[in-house]
Amino acid sequence: MYFTLVCRARAHQPLIKFLGKHGPPLALRPGPHPAAPLEMREQFSAIISKRTETESSVGGNVASYSEYWQAPRRLWQSRDISEAEIKAILSGGATAW
Repeated sequence: MYFTLVCRARAHQPLIKFLGKHGPPLALRPGPHPAAPLEMREQFSAIISKRTETESSVGGNVASYSEYWQAPRRLWQSRDISEAEIKAILSGGATAW
């Protein structure tokens, strides 16, 4: 009995070994896809700057809700769903109704 307690008293050594350093992933900078057309790759910085300008101007007007019932009733109030819509939802959208 004493031998079993001594064997189990040591720290557990996991069998799996991870390669490399453990740390947060590096932040990636946005860049064009290598297969993107040449004109898109050349204008990529302009496209990104327009996107960030749009997001910052819209960001002040967008309301965020932590719970669905905090949103206006028209956005979450239930409505009648037809039998065909229910079948389409349950089939994963694989049916043509």
